Amino acid sequence: MESDRNTTDDLYLFTGDNDGSIAGPLNRIGWNQQYIVFEDARFPTQWNVITVKEHSESKITDAQRTQDAKFQHIIVGSASEAWQRAKAQNSN
Repeated sequence: MESDRNTTDDLYLFTGDNDGSIAGPLNRIGWNQQYIVFEDARFPTQWNVITVKEHSESKITDAQRTQDAKFQHIIVGSASEAWQRAKAQNSN
């Protein structure tokens, strides 16, 4: 979700019911069918991982993200890049 400033450089991650943000503003984010990985302003030196099916969250280092086969194929980008990617996926 964009912030109230309506800029894609200031994105937040919310639960499905929008009761409150999980993270944000986001520095970088990526996802696939199984995982959402993101780095936010609160913890810029570690990655947060949401396991989609289990609705669970954990933290990993950047080395773990780049070396673990589960995460290697996840395209990670800036908040602005992720917003554009999400819009493109939703328009298909």
